[in-house]
Amino acid sequence: MKIVFMGTPDFAVPSLRALIAGECEIAAVFTQPDRPSGRGRHLHPSPVKQVALDADIEVFEPLRPSSPEWVDNLTQIAPDLVVTAAYGHILRQPLLDVPRLDCINVHASLLPRHRGASPIAAAILAGDSRTGVTIIRMSTGMDEGDVIARKAIDIAADDTAGSLHDKLAELAAELLLETVAAFRHGSVVYTIQKHGEATCCRKLTKADGEIDWNAAPEAVCRHIRAMTPWPAAFSVLRGRRVTILQADACEREPSGPPGTIVDTDRNSVLVAAAEGCIAVRRLKPAAGRAMSAAEFLNGHPVRPGDCFGTVG
Repeated sequence: MKIVFMGTPDFAVPSLRALIAGECEIAAVFTQPDRPSGRGRHLHPSPVKQVALDADIEVFEPLRPSSPEWVDNLTQIAPDLVVTAAYGHILRQPLLDVPRLDCINVHASLLPRHRGASPIAAAILAGDSRTGVTIIRMSTGMDEGDVIARKAIDIAADDTAGSLHDKLAELAAELLLETVAAFRHGSVVYTIQKHGEATCCRKLTKADGEIDWNAAPEAVCRHIRAMTPWPAAFSVLRGRRVTILQADACEREPSGPPGTIVDTDRNSVLVAAAEGCIAVRRLKPAAGRAMSAAEFLNGHPVRPGDCFGTVG
């Protein structure tokens, strides 16, 4: 079976590596163009592109993969299967019609729950106890295609979007190999999604990281985990932005409005939320490194009554 793989970020890397290790014929890889990053804003290849180059696989970086030109290019490659994983482009029907067998997508949720661009963070924000990966037949609707396969895992109490991302990326690679084998053996079964049960999530922005101290303690802690490592949960203390990296809900009664520092000790900074408090364990001051609460308090003395606020 001749496969064309389309993907861009780290999430897609285990899937591509699994296909390569599984001795699948990867005819080409499509990915997003090189983007500037770092202090020097130098151009860097996507993680998927780097893996493809290391494996000596031909790489294409179209700005509009569904344009007639690129549909023709894909037609010339004549893939049996197109596999997409966090590619970052919406594919149109002319492209979806090219592969002999199908065009399939790997999505990091248990569809139809959390369709859209940020399903991992959405699962944590919603307080879901389980999530997983789903492989679907691609359609022109956002993650609306028929389900081919899915696998679920539990969300641990301390999972961040980062740790859950890594678990789901590996799970996706396992499920993708099983799905490719099913196509090879002609045993694929399609199941229509229950569209009435669908939920959707949008792409996150940096502004989404700002903490709403008026939420319940459990919701604030979920927000912190969902925004870690990006866009990062933050608030403002004494006019400077502080990133909150780890926190737990606690039973301490608040002694001030939401955002007020209630107390400090060697292990935490207690902050009032709605109807409770959270204990901040790790944080990162502006232009500083990540540190424990104790390290932060040594260099940034705060006292009860100080208050976290919003970006002006």
